[in-house]
Amino acid sequence: MEPRKRNPTVEETDNYDPYENRQPKRPLSNFEAFILLTKGIVGVGLLSSPLIYKKGYLTGILYTCIIGFLITYCLQILFRSQYRLCRRLKVPVLSYSESMKKALQFGPPRLRVLHRYAPFIVDSSTLLGQFALCTSYAVFILQTFGFLEIYTAWWSFGFERYMYCLILIIPFVVIFYIGNWKIAVYVSIVATLAYVASIAIVFSYVLKDLPLLRNRKMIGDINQFPNFFGPVLFSLQGVSVLSTFEKHLKSPKQFVSSWGTMNIGMILMTILYILVGFLSFWKYGERSIGDVLNDLPLEDTPSIWCRCLYTFAIYLSYGLHGFVLVDIFWMKTARGFDITFKHFFRIAFVVGSTLIIIFVPFIIRTVIVDALYALSLPILGIVLPALMEFCIEWPTHHNNRSFVLWKDTFLIVLGLADTFVGLYFGVTQLIQFFSIHKNVIFW
Repeated sequence: MEPRKRNPTVEETDNYDPYENRQPKRPLSNFEAFILLTKGIVGVGLLSSPLIYKKGYLTGILYTCIIGFLITYCLQILFRSQYRLCRRLKVPVLSYSESMKKALQFGPPRLRVLHRYAPFIVDSSTLLGQFALCTSYAVFILQTFGFLEIYTAWWSFGFERYMYCLILIIPFVVIFYIGNWKIAVYVSIVATLAYVASIAIVFSYVLKDLPLLRNRKMIGDINQFPNFFGPVLFSLQGVSVLSTFEKHLKSPKQFVSSWGTMNIGMILMTILYILVGFLSFWKYGERSIGDVLNDLPLEDTPSIWCRCLYTFAIYLSYGLHGFVLVDIFWMKTARGFDITFKHFFRIAFVVGSTLIIIFVPFIIRTVIVDALYALSLPILGIVLPALMEFCIEWPTHHNNRSFVLWKDTFLIVLGLADTFVGLYFGVTQLIQFFSIHKNVIFW
């Protein structure tokens, strides 16, 4: 009996190649793409990587590898699905939101009605995620100012927290005015050099007088995996940056190939997170407070310079992640607005991500930021790429229930579960806070 032949898809019978028909105004090379990728991923999440290893360093390494593979695989699904949609529609490029909208139109009949809401879901998730990320960056920079006030003699301005927040608005607005991706590359190179110097100082501390590894816990409880999934996903997630600059690449096919820039970059970033987290845990063990910089001798001059360099890199990263929003929203929706609206968008975003530090208590702000991450990172990085591929494969494979549909269904459920867990823990923390501080609203 002959095996049942599968009908060829539209993409397989058409010679149109979207990559060959792209004409970006300022094309980005593979090296520039690698710089943007690394800078889009490395941030404040790297500093908290030792927390993952406190339940067992071997378990932490395994969890980091699994989640790093999952993120990279979902990115491959996203770019492969966008490429297939472009071939099917014979257009050179589609944005993330446009791709999601078109994909839903090919999906199961009950899902097709959602296509009109797809752009709003993608863009709002991106906005919430970038707002939460930039708020985290602003908090980190503000904490560095407080650190310098305490541990250095040359930084003694004596400003209150709200004064530093107001002062930060001006440099944040300036760095937010990155004009194009070429300028973003130069900014990212400077930030990457600052990161490298800072991490080198960290290694000079953690590699000195390491204790016996057998004194550290090796295996942790597998039930702790949900607790680590969110932090590692936050640390390694860079879908907003990657999906935005991908359409500006000179060689997009090489970027997404098996041994292309994206896969190699994600492998290197996963190794970096493992090295920083594992070596810091090996050095400090249970004494680690969960922040690499705070584990270092706080009054040492190299430690102070390490913090300053990392803070400078975070400041430059604020501009890069802000420019992602500019590229997404202006190129699609704001093209018809006057220049006043564009200036207002930049300033309002900066003011909002800065003033939340002044007017919102620490625990409430933390819960809000964690909730925004839960509503954005799993949705953008796992759920929507899997749903996009599911809808594209539906016309061909829905009758034979192929593996790809079951696989995408599993990824969708996994991403939604992570979102639910993140929101659940956030709401639980908020309820506990108000049960103790019943009369506290602002401080």
